[in-house]
Amino acid sequence: MKSISYDTAIQKIYKYTDRLAKEGKLQAKKDNFTIVLPLERRQAVIMRVAENDDGKRQVSFDISDCVFTMNQMKNTVLNIFEEDK
Repeated sequence: MKSISYDTAIQKIYKYTDRLAKEGKLQAKKDNFTIVLPLERRQAVIMRVAENDDGKRQVSFDISDCVFTMNQMKNTVLNIFEEDK
């Protein structure tokens, strides 16, 4: 099984973020967002970008060795977000 370093995983997430921005799906400098890089053995690297308590943009990473991903609920959104997105 292939093994990658933490730095390589982070680079992959940043490249994916750049791709989303180029496709117009994300405004990386303005939007709050989370990206999950799932790996084998239920491992995952999770990047969150959001404003902190001081109103400054903050990037944080979470590394987990036990992540379970449920199937997407089709045609369903949370009622706490704007529906026109």
